[in-house]
Amino acid sequence: MKKRIISALLAILMLVSCFGLTGCNQDKEETTEEEAADLIGQRVSMTLTMWLPAAEGTKVDDESVAQVEKAINEITQAKFSTAIKFKVFESDAYDKAVEDQLAECKRRVEQAEEEAAKKREEEREAAAKGEKPAENAPADTTAVADTKPVEKENEFAAMNAALFASYPAVEPAQFDIFVVRGADNFVKYRDGYMLAPLTENLGDDSKILYSYIYPTFFQSAMYQGDIYAVPNNHGVGKYEIMLVNKRIAEALYYDVKELNSVQKFFTYDNSGISFIEDAMANYPDVTPVAGTYTAPYVKYWNSKDDGKFSILSSLVGGGANSLADVTVGSTLKNANYVNYVTYSKRLSEIAAPAKFDPDKECIVGFTTATAEEIAAYSEKYEVTVLQNPQPTQVEALENSFAVSVYSKNVDRSMEIITLLNTDEELRSILQYGVEGIHWKKDVDDNSIMHVISDKYKMDINETGNVYMTYPADGVPMSAWDYAKQQNLDSVYSITSGFNYTDPALYEKLGPVLEELDGYSKDIGARIEAMTYAEFTSNLEALRKEIDDLKCFQKLTYMPTDDEETLAFDVDESLAFAWFNFINEE
Repeated sequence: MKKRIISALLAILMLVSCFGLTGCNQDKEETTEEEAADLIGQRVSMTLTMWLPAAEGTKVDDESVAQVEKAINEITQAKFSTAIKFKVFESDAYDKAVEDQLAECKRRVEQAEEEAAKKREEEREAAAKGEKPAENAPADTTAVADTKPVEKENEFAAMNAALFASYPAVEPAQFDIFVVRGADNFVKYRDGYMLAPLTENLGDDSKILYSYIYPTFFQSAMYQGDIYAVPNNHGVGKYEIMLVNKRIAEALYYDVKELNSVQKFFTYDNSGISFIEDAMANYPDVTPVAGTYTAPYVKYWNSKDDGKFSILSSLVGGGANSLADVTVGSTLKNANYVNYVTYSKRLSEIAAPAKFDPDKECIVGFTTATAEEIAAYSEKYEVTVLQNPQPTQVEALENSFAVSVYSKNVDRSMEIITLLNTDEELRSILQYGVEGIHWKKDVDDNSIMHVISDKYKMDINETGNVYMTYPADGVPMSAWDYAKQQNLDSVYSITSGFNYTDPALYEKLGPVLEELDGYSKDIGARIEAMTYAEFTSNLEALRKEIDDLKCFQKLTYMPTDDEETLAFDVDESLAFAWFNFINEE
């Protein structure tokens, strides 16, 4: 349905261009003269727009923006015969400016469609009467309203007039490349059919982006089989880690490599528990256990979707690495959760965990860390990763480049986005400005730059792949190495795109989940109060208690083909809602 709507919208755009109102974002089944020329190697001159926000709290300096526009065009015109009309907004005005532009483009398209339909009807009526139809009034071709006075915007336009002399003007209802800030805006624009699907383009010349943008980011931007934005690479998420003191292990003749697994460490027939007990006896001034071990890769389902304990959960990693692998079921039957409870209870009976302090030595520690922090911890501790970073859709889509459905040409727009994410020169211009005017390379080390003008300031996370430019003034490019490794290790939080608190679903799911919350609170408190022995001996009884709860049965209900009547309302089943979601994806 969504693709049909988008195709219809694109068809409308083609009609609009016939009246001189806007550019063409053609359906792939039809080819414009411009696209045909491109296909035979004759690049057609084209002008695209690119909108970005300035760094928060920064006033836009029009002269600097014009200088950057010139530097961008020196690259894009020579390489692609594409001119870029570059526009920068103050940060707090940017999102509204984008919304206004999209709304204005939509208004113009709808107006053109109405005028075209009216003209066709008049022609039919005239033909039926044998008359010549009256001519329509000229279409509205005035420029889209801006958020600041025209004279201010055009103050430095003259300096770049020659750049665009041989290129077509931007059309009134044209909107091409822009940054989408935040997952909420991404979903809003995507569901409002404002974003052009990019999957086909990513299979052509832009497929190189898959080598530069980490898969977890692209997964976040995918919906119903299509990718709708190119997320900006940046460090996300943290590792869940266990630390074992190397110095103490060596002094007590323990092989620290034999203590680098929670399974080995916490079982009774291994030396992990003995190590802690021996270390406590010999090093009484060292914190025995710091931090709390948590259940890795467990997704709890509750009415708030806030990560708090629930007796309904899923395994979302560590073996469940695709949508189809994830099932909704009892937390007390989730192996990762059960292991977590048994291990942590065994540990707490030896030593109550203290708050983790990175500056205070411990025998065993549990904490979250970045790749850079892990490298620092590794000097004193044997580090075991319990859970890799799992960026959520919100983290991955913090900022992304998108192409509007009102683009003059999606293919050409994607060429620019691809270059921006793979070319250090263009990327650095967009972030820091013009070399020699706004910044310069260090005389002794080209991997370091120094800012020489503060008139052009951008947020590095909002201008593309952060790893393709300098981290900051005086910081070498090698500083990105840890963040790159962190992204390589990241595992997509595969349930993050499933918004089960959406009003359409939550109307029926909500009351059942809220009822389950009460049982979760009660059972969670009872588990918390149990000893290791009590938990293991009561585990089966707890499982049965959960299975017998009507609210749990409703939420996990999956109808079978041979059922004559449904046992429960499927709209009250979270498992059934998840099943529908993964099949839509």
